Amino acid sequence: MKSLDFSAVEYVALETSYGLIGERVKAVLDYSIFIDSGNGIPYGFEIYCEKLDWVDSGALEIEYNHNTGKLHLTGYDGVFELPEPIIEKLEQHFNVVNDL
Repeated sequence: MKSLDFSAVEYVALETSYGLIGERVKAVLDYSIFIDSGNGIPYGFEIYCEKLDWVDSGALEIEYNHNTGKLHLTGYDGVFELPEPIIEKLEQHFNVVNDL
């Protein structure tokens, strides 16, 4: 399995639909975007924060648009909101158009 791995320093807190669990802390988040070895298209992601002992993952819904000739991010699953660093890497490294 191929992946694009990167890190970002952010202020984070654990949160549920009822609100924050604890205070926001400055922490390093480690990201991985998983890439299909056959066609080179991203299909999933993982986020890990050692400081909070937290990990999350999800799927990326990416489709080829014949009208534009580009890959388009049309959805995701696994997290409430897809983190901006993942969207930025999809745009920068894979030329994916964000249709969310």
